[in-house]
Amino acid sequence: ISVITSVLIGMSFMDITEEPIEPTANITNSLIALQIGAYKEEASAKEIAEKHNAITVKGENYYYVYAAVLSDTSNIERMMNELDENNTYYYAKELKPNTLYQQELIKYEELMRKCTSDVAFLKLVEQSLKKYEVYNEN
Repeated sequence: ISVITSVLIGMSFMDITEEPIEPTANITNSLIALQIGAYKEEASAKEIAEKHNAITVKGENYYYVYAAVLSDTSNIERMMNELDENNTYYYAKELKPNTLYQQELIKYEELMRKCTSDVAFLKLVEQSLKKYEVYNEN
């Protein structure tokens, strides 16, 4: 259902023409978090999150630190490259779909794909993480 909703929302932003249009995005069916840590203590997780412009997400037994939560493979690869360049260890983790967040994410990821500046790209990732926090408050 979330995939259908995402497609319908994406179609509402498309320009309808008679000629076929090549797709500009390679969206996965789920969300991928680039996790840079898992901590028992919330303070430790928050410290790492602040250092990396990341967020802390409370799990059952741990506080997870996410550097990004994305669905577009080109943006995921770009963020992985950013983390690699900074020698930041990460784990790509598949998350449960979240329709509300994914609807917001479509807008951010379109801007990310068009972005030529690494600084602007990282700022968009940071803003999208803030939206993820809002839609996933415990």
